[in-house]
Amino acid sequence: PISAESSVTAKSVQKVHETSVNNGGLNYIRTLRFSSYGFLIAPVVHTWFSFLDNRFPLPQVKISKNLMAAQMSTVIKRVTVDQIAFAPFGLFLFFSIIGVLEGHDINGIKQKLHE
Repeated sequence: PISAESSVTAKSVQKVHETSVNNGGLNYIRTLRFSSYGFLIAPVVHTWFSFLDNRFPLPQVKISKNLMAAQMSTVIKRVTVDQIAFAPFGLFLFFSIIGVLEGHDINGIKQKLHE
């Protein structure tokens, strides 16, 4: 999934910017953690985006100038609601799930959330 690809991409970018020759290569455990996170979070994200699609449907207007303005307005509404309502919850889920997958206890996860 995309979570695994983002982990590999992040490691590739990190590798390009590091000057150390012994940077360890690809971290398969980290990639597995991100893949697991993506697998676990996918139903939640799917449900959220389905809600946004139903609540803020893209308008189907025949005139192209009006269509673009109406669609842009809908996209702005979707992004605004997503960033205000879901992003804080999504960040909490990310750090909590990754913390559990890294073997942290509740105090370790709280510490990561406060960082």
